Amino acid sequence: MKNRSLIILAGNATFTVWKRADGAWHALAGAQPYDDSGYAFLAGLAQSHARAVWRILLDQVEEEFQLEVLPALGRSDTKALLARKLEQQFRGTPYRIATPVKRRQADKSAGFLLSALTRREVLDQLLAILLDARCVLAGIHSLAMLLQVWQKKLAASHPHSLLLGEFVPGQVRQTYCQHEGLLFSRQALLVQKGHADELANEIRRTRQYLTTLRQMARDDVLEVLLLCDPWMGPADEAALRTALQGDAAQIRLHLVQSLVLDAHAKQESDWLQAALTLLASGGVPNQYATPGMLRFLRLQQVNSALFILGGSVLLGALLASASLLSGLSDREADYALAQRTLMQTLKEKQRVDGLLATQPNLDPLWVRDVTVLAERSLSSWPDPEAAAKATSRVLLEFPSLQIDRFEWWQGRAPENAAIEEGSGRSADTPAQSGTTGGETGQAEYAPGAEYFILAGALRAQAGEYRQAMQQFEQLMARTRQFRHVTVEAIKWPIDVSSAGHLGGDSKQADPEQREFVLLVRRLAPGQGAPQ
Repeated sequence: MKNRSLIILAGNATFTVWKRADGAWHALAGAQPYDDSGYAFLAGLAQSHARAVWRILLDQVEEEFQLEVLPALGRSDTKALLARKLEQQFRGTPYRIATPVKRRQADKSAGFLLSALTRREVLDQLLAILLDARCVLAGIHSLAMLLQVWQKKLAASHPHSLLLGEFVPGQVRQTYCQHEGLLFSRQALLVQKGHADELANEIRRTRQYLTTLRQMARDDVLEVLLLCDPWMGPADEAALRTALQGDAAQIRLHLVQSLVLDAHAKQESDWLQAALTLLASGGVPNQYATPGMLRFLRLQQVNSALFILGGSVLLGALLASASLLSGLSDREADYALAQRTLMQTLKEKQRVDGLLATQPNLDPLWVRDVTVLAERSLSSWPDPEAAAKATSRVLLEFPSLQIDRFEWWQGRAPENAAIEEGSGRSADTPAQSGTTGGETGQAEYAPGAEYFILAGALRAQAGEYRQAMQQFEQLMARTRQFRHVTVEAIKWPIDVSSAGHLGGDSKQADPEQREFVLLVRRLAPGQGAPQ
């Protein structure tokens, strides 16, 4: 708003142009008459301030008001009826408007305040100068409508309130409002400035006119809000109260300072300054300007919207570019790593090609088969240390079992003689579960398969063999839980044949009868049972 708004205050005989600077509004070159000199001054000002936002505030005696009550109709019918009534009442001017008025009646009728500026020649000339200079016109406002905005803040609780204020020297604007809003407004011309008797007569005349129109009863009290600063001093106030002393039962006078609207305003602020500030902030809607007169305002709004949109697009493009550059930095690092890996691979290929060149009789198919064998078999070749560690972790769960021998084979199952070694049985004595070899006594070779023998004894006293036997069976079940693993009891720690028994005789007490031998097979993934 600062240094961007200019307001024309148009009175009956002169107009002034106000501009905001240094926190206050200042008149440019004083009051200008409605003649060639005043119009030339406005034209030069419009050329030099074409990019500013212009508004016109009118306080003219030729502004007329009429209250209309319409029956309940649809929106389109109401609009058409109002347009016809405006055309009938104010045929000679385009500056006319119908404002809705709230009514408290029980019926569904609607009230409208018809208003118009009947002196169009002066306003036409002002608008022609502004539009020829392509100035941005934001609205044509009536001082009466502005006073209605203040009435809602100052006298909202009063059923009958009359606001008086002098904004153009010698012109006192009177605006009558009820709870429903503005109902009547007129301008009083004071012959002598500060003449209390003349102003008191204007107030009495206005009240009598309102009672004649039956807007208020004869016994109703009219609350008069006098916007006193800066045109009325303490002496004028005392004189006005004395002049209205005989009407105290019907007229109640209130003097209102402009500071009630803004507690932070400066002391030298007055109602005119407050009115101009309210207009520049957009607090009062446009009243008389037609859509064609506001075309440059719409163009400016579209231009501002496009500017904001362009700025948003530019900002989005900058953010996207920054994100893309960040992503490119990461991709450059990945690309450099890929390049190094590719160069290492090419160097290794060149080395292998050189070695192959020194062996002209080397079969490429044989090299391929060796590579496949290394990838599939040698890379996952069984490890006896890993098998021993896995077995020891399992045996920690069974402290009553004593392991005396652990032997490991790879690829082919051990023969019976190797299994029975150290077990107290001869090599030609068959195991209780049969031999592990095939019919020829030689097992088939299985790459990646591993076999290992667990030989030991039960740590159990006489009478505790049943509990020890349960732990032995649990060991076998625990071992079978591993994938691709099978377990076979070559020798049981006690006799489980149909001829044996679990007694406590001398034969059960023989330590040799508590020994056991287990054969564990773990095949490589994808292999079947050994043949």
